[in-house]
Amino acid sequence: MMAFLRAEWLKTKRTALRWLVFALPVLTGAVLGWYCSGRAWISAADAYSGFFSVWTNLLSLLIGIVGGQLVEEEAQAGAFSGFLALPRPRRALYLGKLAALLLSMALANVLAVASVVAVLQMTGTLMLSPSLYALTMAMILIASVPICALSLWLSLGAGMGASVGVGICGVLLAAIVGGTNLGNALWPVVPWAWPVRFCAFAALLYEGGLAPVLYNQLKLGCAVVAISGILFIIGGVRWFSRWDGRATGD
Repeated sequence: MMAFLRAEWLKTKRTALRWLVFALPVLTGAVLGWYCSGRAWISAADAYSGFFSVWTNLLSLLIGIVGGQLVEEEAQAGAFSGFLALPRPRRALYLGKLAALLLSMALANVLAVASVVAVLQMTGTLMLSPSLYALTMAMILIASVPICALSLWLSLGAGMGASVGVGICGVLLAAIVGGTNLGNALWPVVPWAWPVRFCAFAALLYEGGLAPVLYNQLKLGCAVVAISGILFIIGGVRWFSRWDGRATGD
């Protein structure tokens, strides 16, 4: 697996993927941290919720773009013929791509959160505990696994355009279903809303004030994330084992 991931890293050398994974999260965290600094009307809780509201919405699009790019590099290099001809089981090829996507998203999350925390600390801005930021980041990563699996499957089957398009729709769904009361009944069946909802759960868990109703919602969310993630991964592996590539002329 490590050899596969090193190969994936080398493939991104002349692409925008490295900028998306490294520069965009740092820029997002730094800009939002700078915006919150020196503004007395922005409380520590507002800085926390504002950053993660922006980041979790942006994450839906970022997953779509990065997932699409990881697949597009194979489409451009011989229309998947070289990728499918590798002396590895189809299962290993698919899971390797998924691991590359998950690792990219984990790195992006770490960089974004580390950047905003660093800027808030350097500017002396009142902020909530860094451990809360770390807990929220971990819960976002867990909630993002099914989205990554779905994005990879969609990228292989329909192309980067479809993956990015669904990512854009995911931004809207995350904002409306995940971030407003309109989605209180719908969020368990909308994957792009899960990172947003898990942010709220993380804050309440950290404060030790999770009411029984919300605790039941958290248990439901964890079950849905786990089951859907397993189903998306198994479904993608089984589908990919019979896949022979697709036309790339468009």
